[in-house]
This record gives sequence, C-alpha cells and structure tokens, in this order.
Amino acid sequence: MIASTVKHRVTSFPEIQENNPGRLFVFAESRSGSTWLINTLGSHDEIGLLDEVINPDYAKNLRFAAIAGNQPMQETALQRIEEQVCRLKGKYKGCKILFPQAVRFIDFYEFILNYRNAFFIILHRKNSIRAEISGLIANEHARWHLAEKMEKQQISVDPSFLYERLLWRKHSKDFCMNMLVSYCPNVLTVEYSELFPGIPQTLGKISGFLNISPQGYRYSGEIKSSPFPLSELITNYQECLDFFKDKPGYLSFFTNDDCKA
Repeated sequence: MIASTVKHRVTSFPEIQENNPGRLFVFAESRSGSTWLINTLGSHDEIGLLDEVINPDYAKNLRFAAIAGNQPMQETALQRIEEQVCRLKGKYKGCKILFPQAVRFIDFYEFILNYRNAFFIILHRKNSIRAEISGLIANEHARWHLAEKMEKQQISVDPSFLYERLLWRKHSKDFCMNMLVSYCPNVLTVEYSELFPGIPQTLGKISGFLNISPQGYRYSGEIKSSPFPLSELITNYQECLDFFKDKPGYLSFFTNDDCKA
C-alpha cells in the first residue's frame, strides 16, 4: 500500500460561508461590457459591487485604504475579497472577477467550496476575435472606455500571437464557466450581444434572478469602442484571415463579422 503524504491545503471558512446568501459575483471576460454592468448593478439600492478586487493593480488602492485605516490585510485571496465586499451596502455585496484573474489568483476549488451558495452572473462574449482586437486596441491607445464616439482606431497584430491570446481566453473561460455551472446552484448567464440591445429586459432578467425590484437602476448608453468591421480595424487583416483559414472555430468570426457581436 502506498501512503499519501500530500496534505489537504484547501481551507474552509465558516464565516465566509455564512454570508453566501448575500454575496454576488460577476464573472466575465474582458471587453464584454462588464464595467458597464457592474456600474449599473451597483447603482441599485440593494446591490453593492466593487471592480476587480483580485486584480493586483486595482487592489493596490484597496490595500492602501486598509493600511491607512490600520486594518491589516488578510492573507488569502478569499479573505481579501470578503474583507473588501463586507463593507458594502445592500442585500447583495460582491465584485467582478475576470476569468483569467480567477485562474491566476485564486484556488478555484477553495473558492467554490466557500462561496458555492452565492449568486453568480456569468458575462461572456461569443465573438472572441472582436473582443481580443478591442482589448489590443484599447491597450495600444490607452483608451478603455469611451464617453463619445471617436476616430477609428487600428492595430497591426501578429496572427500567431492573436491565436495564443484566443486560446488563453477560451481555456480560462471554459474552466470557470464549467466549474460554476457544475457546482453552484445560483448561476445566470448573459451573453454580450443581448446585454445592450434590450437593456430593460436584461436588467429585468437579472432582477428576477436576484428577486429584487427591476426599478432603481441608473445607467448610461453604451458606446462601442470599435464599431467598425474587422477589416477596417486590423491593418494586416488579410494576413490574419489567411492564418485562420484552417481554424474554422475562429474563421467564422472573420467571414461573418458582425460589428454588434
């Protein structure tokens, strides 16, 4: 018989599990309208939401606030999340977590173990090509959220680099979505293309899921940062098209390019 020497390191936090019915997490992929969504949901009196609490860059401000108040930061990612969201007001309190951040910065099994009965909204975007190009353009031009329509922004991209980005996006999204849908009973999935065309209907759907009033949201109209065909956004479009010709899962996003997707 072989005796196992591996110790079980996943931690159960009873104090976190006790707060599950009042926790709300928005799991999303980048460039899917997640900032608009958490700002809109957070405008409701019964919902309090923070942005990317486990994003190291975003968390610097939170950590500074905690140190300034002489409150020591907790050690684990889950404790850091809970320490921040518990200060919010509303029936539901939580934050946004991007899929890649979840894979990199938290033990997902431990997260599920402790937040299994929380409420989860999964926001995803089927057209991963447009999402990636939008993100690369935003990085290139340092413009993530536009208040008004601006000039066309373009980018040249190495097709193989784009493909690697797409694979990472897909794997991190698939992993998180499969875990949440498989193990958590309170999950609502929203796709990017249905988020903005019918905002009242979308918010009504979310309100029903959370059992709160559909009234009381304050939101602005969404202006797409790249409302142009891919052929006008990618300066080496033909090179990219040729590269993806033997990858049918992605080629369709080029051949059936919908600027609204």
